[in-house]
Amino acid sequence: MSDKLDLKKHIRDVEDFPIPGIKFRDITSLIETPEPFRKTCKELTKMTDVIIDDLVATGGTAIACAELLTENFNVEKSDILILCIIDLPELGGSKLIREQGYNIETLVSY
Repeated sequence: MSDKLDLKKHIRDVEDFPIPGIKFRDITSLIETPEPFRKTCKELTKMTDVIIDDLVATGGTAIACAELLTENFNVEKSDILILCIIDLPELGGSKLIREQGYNIETLVSY
């Protein structure tokens, strides 16, 4: 899986959290390490109309945020960029986001 900024070594895996069978990706150590955190922020903040989330799994949170912008502030779907540090593509969220007409970029996928 991708890791174009070499960030995975700063993302901790927590097995069986919050429930058995789930692997939680914890970005706390990424945030606490200055250089990788600067790289992450620089990469995530290149555009306006941006939604930033730590992780995309099913896409529900990002789509809900994007819908707030389209429905309440008349922002076109194509003008919204959803940026996430981590993508879990096997759960289909990033694909669903694209299918609904939003742009998405991620830095690390598992």
